[in-house]
Amino acid sequence: MIMDNVFWAFGRHSYPLYEEFIKNVTEYNETIAPGEHKWDPDTIIYEGPLTVDYEAMWKNEGDDDSLEIIVSDKVEPISMGCILHTLHQESLSMFEGADDEFFEGSKKLIREDLSY
Repeated sequence: MIMDNVFWAFGRHSYPLYEEFIKNVTEYNETIAPGEHKWDPDTIIYEGPLTVDYEAMWKNEGDDDSLEIIVSDKVEPISMGCILHTLHQESLSMFEGADDEFFEGSKKLIREDLSY
């Protein structure tokens, strides 16, 4: 899954409405990298299911520093917008009280099945 040159700051606000989130991410990308970003919320970038594991390197030892986010538990196409919206909404508690955490894209977010 590729989300290269996609920019966002986690932890600022909750966006329960998908359309509002997409509008804000689009404006943010146009401000940060006009004409250079690769943000396209409708692009299908993965076929689910998809789970993302976060580890907060900035948290103190003993704090809850990991989070598992299930983006989709079904085998279905997942768009760039859906993935980033879900990650944003589900990680709000992790970033509470932290400085903004910036997403600058990812060349590979998916680890293939490692079962032997």
